[in-house]
Amino acid sequence: DDLAHFLSFTDDPPVCVTMGSMETHRQLAEGVQCCLRHIVTMGSRCLLLCADKPAEMSALIEELEKEHSPSQPSSSSSSSSSSASSSSAAAADAATKGKRVLVIRGAPHDWLFPRCAAVVHHGGAGTTSRGLLAGKNHPSPPSFCPQLFALN
Repeated sequence: DDLAHFLSFTDDPPVCVTMGSMETHRQLAEGVQCCLRHIVTMGSRCLLLCADKPAEMSALIEELEKEHSPSQPSSSSSSSSSSASSSSAAAADAATKGKRVLVIRGAPHDWLFPRCAAVVHHGGAGTTSRGLLAGKNHPSPPSFCPQLFALN
């Protein structure tokens, strides 16, 4: 499972970004792109929860992966099947370790959030409570008029 493998590198837990059902709004998508760029530029990994992966997000993720992925050593081929399989497993581990952004459709917040470094989210009651229960920093950037109005 990609998610379990991505989270298995406990020395570098990802920042989780989720906007819940609000992810389809254009303004919010731009904010998520900005978040992803800053998280990866700072050297952190990012786990993006989104039901859809719009073309703009895919292009940004590919660009970020290219800019910030460490170069992978080339693996030498071996005639032994056991060393070939272990070398394949090592290559898969290296590829996942080098991956800076993973996009998934969703995961149970009560299971996921404790495994993340922080959670950036839309500020819904359920997500906020799960962030608090996990004991993680969980900023909720203002994204719509009512939230921006309340800040003034």
